[in-house]
Parts: sequence; structure tokens; C-alpha cells
Amino acid sequence: MAGTLHGSRFTTDDVDVLVRGGKRNLDRLGGLLVGLQARDTRRRPLEKVMADLAEGGSARFRTRLGAFDVLTEVPSEGDFTFAALARRASRVEIAGHQLMVAALDDLIAMKEQAHRVKDLARLPELRRIKELLQERSRHRTRDKRAN
Repeated sequence: MAGTLHGSRFTTDDVDVLVRGGKRNLDRLGGLLVGLQARDTRRRPLEKVMADLAEGGSARFRTRLGAFDVLTEVPSEGDFTFAALARRASRVEIAGHQLMVAALDDLIAMKEQAHRVKDLARLPELRRIKELLQERSRHRTRDKRAN
């Protein structure tokens, strides 16, 4: 989904969500999951899923609104803590809600490190989007200087 929000033409069948750990935040997530009628794809009870998330695990859910994956840690080397990713994230509004979306550079780095065929296949397009955004930024800077 982050790739799509950055301009990728590829669609996805789920949304990956990184949540900050901690009891209070995970309790809030649990309430959201109940409200979305979430079902763990591994058929674990919600209590077990939440315990796994508290230990740095992950979960995949089917909900009344579609599928999504929840992670409390990014399984990649680098500065991909929740705090670091949040600092670099883009902020977007969707349906009246403010969301943080992984920065394009972070998204590229995570896909590079994942080494999954589906992630590697999207890298050329994401890199081209980055180039186009950099070109646009250079043109705007040049135009400002000219004025």
C-alpha cells in the first residue's frame, strides 16, 4: 500500500501495518481488531496473537474491510524501528484519518532486504518514482532561484 501511495501502479491485496509495541498500544490494537471482526489466518485466538505481538511477532488478519498484516518489528537490518520509520514517514489523510506511510527510501531498502521475488519485481518502478521526484524537486529549486 505504501508503494501505491507513493505512485506505484502495482496494487496489493493487503496492508502491512507496523505498530508501536507496549501494553497500552497493543490493547488499543486489540480493540480495533475486535471492531473489524479480525480473524487470524493461522486461526489463533486473539489473546495468543496479542501475546505474540507483545514479544515482537507478527500476525496476518482477514477483516470485514480486507486483509492486513501487523508487525511490531521490521525484519530487516538497518534503522527500521517504529520511532525511526515514523520520523521519516510521509503523512497522508485517508477517509479523514491521518496516517503515516513509510518513506520511499525506507520502502525501497526494506524491499531490497526482503529478497522476495514480488518485492524485487517492484524495485525498478519504485526507484524510477524516486528519480522522478528528485528531478521535480531540482526543477522547483531552480525555478525558485530564477524568480
